[in-house]
Amino acid sequence: EEFAAASRAVLLTRYRLLPYLYTLFYEAHTKGSTVVRPVMHEFRTDKNTWTVDRQFLWGPALLISPVLDQGAIDVTAYIPDARWFDYYTGAEVRASDRGGNITIPCDLDCIPLHVRGGYIIPTQEPATNTKTSRQNKFELLVVLDDDETAGGKLFWDDGESAETIENGDHLLLELRANKGGVTTVVTHKGYQPDSTATIGSVKVLGLKSTVGDVQVDGATTSRYTFRAQVLHITGMDLDLATGHEIRWGKTTSAAVHPSPARWLLLLAVAVVVALLK
Repeated sequence: EEFAAASRAVLLTRYRLLPYLYTLFYEAHTKGSTVVRPVMHEFRTDKNTWTVDRQFLWGPALLISPVLDQGAIDVTAYIPDARWFDYYTGAEVRASDRGGNITIPCDLDCIPLHVRGGYIIPTQEPATNTKTSRQNKFELLVVLDDDETAGGKLFWDDGESAETIENGDHLLLELRANKGGVTTVVTHKGYQPDSTATIGSVKVLGLKSTVGDVQVDGATTSRYTFRAQVLHITGMDLDLATGHEIRWGKTTSAAVHPSPARWLLLLAVAVVVALLK
């Protein structure tokens, strides 16, 4: 049962990352780049990476440090000189750990994953198989570098037809971000996804100032939180095949912006207090 639970957790993570993986295969097909690559391919001048053989990358942005020893309760992982964040928690790896090894507590149900600053990773709410996963909402995981910029791509087609690249039957998005917002730009529109496959949320790691006044395509939204330098904007339903702009401003105060449901709860509490007086 424990093994089955661990396997389910890993599979759901893989399903969540399928849009990123799918895009990597598109780039492998069109540019000859690698999907799975050794760390030294991204950090060629770092001699420490030349001997790293217990870690690998998916594309340029996802560092995987698997447990390879039976009975191990932690993993020693090398952190190349870049900005990195824990994929699961959003916590930033200390700058002092760059170019060195860190020890990550880990057991059977753990595969340490780190995302690299400077990249936008498209993800999707997972389901129990790829067909139903494709019908779920997307999330953009924006991972800012030291200059608070990031970029990425999303390739998408019907998932079944052959030669969708050669025939142009696909959708291609350019993803761009900086410290003030995220934009999606449609660079090729030869496919219209199902109405359920929309951008539902954006998560931003690595902001260096607090956030307020979030706008989605020019309309102010209150459906976001900002905790521990992680901005999470939810409640969206943005057509994947249309360009969008999500902006935010700086604020000097509260780290958390209540959602509409929380506003109602606070109002109810205030009414009860007033009645008791």
